[in-house]
Amino acid sequence: MKFKASSSTDFEIAPSGNHVAYCTGVIDIGMQPGRGQYPQPRHEVYLRFELCNERVKYQRDGKEVEGPMSIGRTFTASMSEKANLRKFVEGLYGKAFPSDDVAESFEFQSLLGRQCLLNVTHTERAGKRYANVQSAAPMPKGMPAAGKQENPSLFFDLENPVAEVFDQLPKWLKEKVTGRIQVKAEKPPVEKPETTEFDDEIPF
Repeated sequence: MKFKASSSTDFEIAPSGNHVAYCTGVIDIGMQPGRGQYPQPRHEVYLRFELCNERVKYQRDGKEVEGPMSIGRTFTASMSEKANLRKFVEGLYGKAFPSDDVAESFEFQSLLGRQCLLNVTHTERAGKRYANVQSAAPMPKGMPAAGKQENPSLFFDLENPVAEVFDQLPKWLKEKVTGRIQVKAEKPPVEKPETTEFDDEIPF
């Protein structure tokens, strides 16, 4: 990790503002150590998005390729009334859950492939600027879709882990998963991912 005295950075971050985005990843990373003012371990989930109108060049298999910028946010895996994850999902759909029971039954796989308006903000720490997912909102009526999703949709659930999906995760997420605090015996990854059909209607 590098820290500079100036606000410049050695990699390109997502611009601040509202972006048309697709949800491309829902990754259960399990129990993670506490940090800062929240020292207790907590179960976390990572949501990843690709920004349709922001392009970036990067190296893949020794070659320079171009693709949409990706950005994500880690949430405590809670759907309680005041939880940030629940507020984020409600904002993405533009609709509040009618009850805790309905919130608890929400299927997170239904987020994959959903287009939304993603609000990105910038913060600065130790002279380095970071892009953060602040909130999400549904696409305005009449606003045309901004291209097709380019990255594959990845859904990783520790209750039903799939080796093929795990292999596609970036290194830092793999390390989060493998380094998690294990609180109970978990199922081994199965050989191939299950495919689940879901429609584009609001599922609550």
